[in-house]
Amino acid sequence: MCLLLFPFSFHLILILILVITWCSCWWKIYGGCQILATESEFSFFFCPMTRKMVVRNICIFLYLTQVICSALTTDEIVNSVAWYDDKGDRIEAHGGGFMSVGEKTYWYGETKKTDSLQSHGVNCYSSSDMLNWHFEGQVLFQANISVSSFPGPFIIERPKVIYNQKTKKYVMWIHLDDSSYSLQFVGVAVSSSPSSGFKFIEGFKPDGKGSLDMTLYLDDDADQSAYLIRSVENQVMGISKLTEDYMNTTGIISTIPEPREAPALFKWNGFYYLFTSHLTGWEANPMEMFGGGESIEGAVWQSLGNPTNSSSTYGAQTTNVIIYKYAQEKQMPIYQADNWNYYGPGSLLNASYVWLPIIFENTNECKIPWQDSWSLPTSSSSSSSSVIS
Repeated sequence: MCLLLFPFSFHLILILILVITWCSCWWKIYGGCQILATESEFSFFFCPMTRKMVVRNICIFLYLTQVICSALTTDEIVNSVAWYDDKGDRIEAHGGGFMSVGEKTYWYGETKKTDSLQSHGVNCYSSSDMLNWHFEGQVLFQANISVSSFPGPFIIERPKVIYNQKTKKYVMWIHLDDSSYSLQFVGVAVSSSPSSGFKFIEGFKPDGKGSLDMTLYLDDDADQSAYLIRSVENQVMGISKLTEDYMNTTGIISTIPEPREAPALFKWNGFYYLFTSHLTGWEANPMEMFGGGESIEGAVWQSLGNPTNSSSTYGAQTTNVIIYKYAQEKQMPIYQADNWNYYGPGSLLNASYVWLPIIFENTNECKIPWQDSWSLPTSSSSSSSSVIS
């Protein structure tokens, strides 16, 4: 199980308690039987006190082991706190995107939000149950990126990865920028593996227009159509269809004609929806949901309000919606977001995560109620690879 809630130092303290308790019990055995042990080499092991204490010690050991394992593991998603991977290291995967390959789900996200851009890149984690995450490694580094006339280092944000069935390549898109957010590029990298070997191809302005917060959406149609959704120069939200190799855009096909960022596009019961936020920097604001009908191309997006009914969206900002499959084709959409100010304003180094179930009342209405913690359905569960936003 993943050590989601406690850092490695906490694990060491509990293990130390177990060791001290175990040694203390055996010392009592030794103290009670050491006289007999001096009389015969084997007397110690056949001492009545020894037999009784051995049984008792085994029971204590099993009980403490169960308590410690329970403390170190979780079957719940706990919101707006630090999360830890299976080695006890803090999960750093902000602005994340998710993709499934077989029974495994991959989580791509921004590395720790340090002041120095030199360390910024893309981390990759994997899980078989969406609860317990293993760090696969950093899959994109500053050193991988080369853009003509721009030496870097670069801001790297909101990485998303989709798989191209025709080229057999994993294609990563990122928001690529300079420290003043004046470059407004996307970056594209490809790999033959979902967890390593991403080669940076190029950085550019999609459709010749500045691009900031962005996401990808891979549709479930026969053509495996893919789309880039991004804030166009922080003026409108633009949607462009990607080329067949997913390496470029083919022109804007639909817009929300208002300044928006932090997009997450998903499909539910045949209808397309788009979550967005307003533009307030790293400060939280009320999210806004849009409905686009049964087609992305040429969609006229209608505002459906704020499904959280929270003026700060619970202190979080949207990054993704994943369709979670479980128990014989049952599905559940999950809202995924970053709490950038977990420790208060200016605390990006401690950014945390918020995942919540999306509950649809009807086609034009859904709600995302707050829960401190909640449990995923786990019976025969896996996440859908057709929704990566």
